[in-house]
Amino acid sequence: MYRKKKKYSQVASNFEARQILSPQYEIESQTTHGNFLEPILSDIYNFPLTSTKSKITLPKKKKTLVLDLDETLVHASMEDDTNVSWRIEVEVEGLSCLYFIRKRPFVDYFLDIVSKWYSLVIFTASKREYASKVIDLLDNGRSLFKDRYYRESCISENDTSYYKKLDIIDSDLSSIFIIDNSPLSFALFPDNGVHIETWKNDKNDTSLFDLLSFLDALRFCNDVRSIISLKQFT
Repeated sequence: MYRKKKKYSQVASNFEARQILSPQYEIESQTTHGNFLEPILSDIYNFPLTSTKSKITLPKKKKTLVLDLDETLVHASMEDDTNVSWRIEVEVEGLSCLYFIRKRPFVDYFLDIVSKWYSLVIFTASKREYASKVIDLLDNGRSLFKDRYYRESCISENDTSYYKKLDIIDSDLSSIFIIDNSPLSFALFPDNGVHIETWKNDKNDTSLFDLLSFLDALRFCNDVRSIISLKQFT
C-alpha cells in the first residue's frame, strides 16, 4: 500500500541546518597525548603499557569517559556524496533538515574497546533531535552509552559558545573526563578534558586509535586530573 510521504512545513536552509549542529571550533592543539603521556604513565605505574604479564588491580568503580559527538566521532554535512555512512532527516521547530553523516576512522573499534574500560556518556552541543538519531546509529543496538546529554544541558554564552558541565554527570571529578575537539567545551574543567583533533573527512586519520594506549593506562590511576593536567607542560 502506498503511503503518502509526510510533509514538513518548510525545508531548512543550510544556515538553519547548521544551527542544529554543534558549533565547530577550529582550535588546534599542539598536544599529542599518546607520544607525551605514554612514557610518563609507564613510569608512574612501573610497567610498560604493552605488557601482558603485569597484574594490575582495577578500581572497583569504572571511571566515566564522556565523548563529544560532532567532529570528534562523526562529521555531518549538508552535501551528499557516495562516501557517507548515513543519511538522516531531522525535523526541528517545523524545519526539515537532511544530513549526511561520516564516521571517523576507527570509531566502531574505539567504542567497542573503551566501552569495556569505562562507563560511556555522550555530551554534545548539538540539538537533541539531530544528535539522538546519530547516537542511535553509532550504538547500533549495543547499549554502549550509559547516558546522553544535549545542547540544553550546556551552559550557553550568546548562543554561540557552549560549555559542558561535567559535574552534572558525576560529582566525583577524579573519575570523569571528556574527549572533545573543542577545548572551549571543557574550559570549566580543564584538567578533565582531553583534546582531539577536529575531524571532517580525513580517511587517513588515526586519532581515535592513537588514544587507546593512553586510555588503557588512565583507567588505573586514582585521579584522572593528575595525569591529564600534565598536558599543559607540552
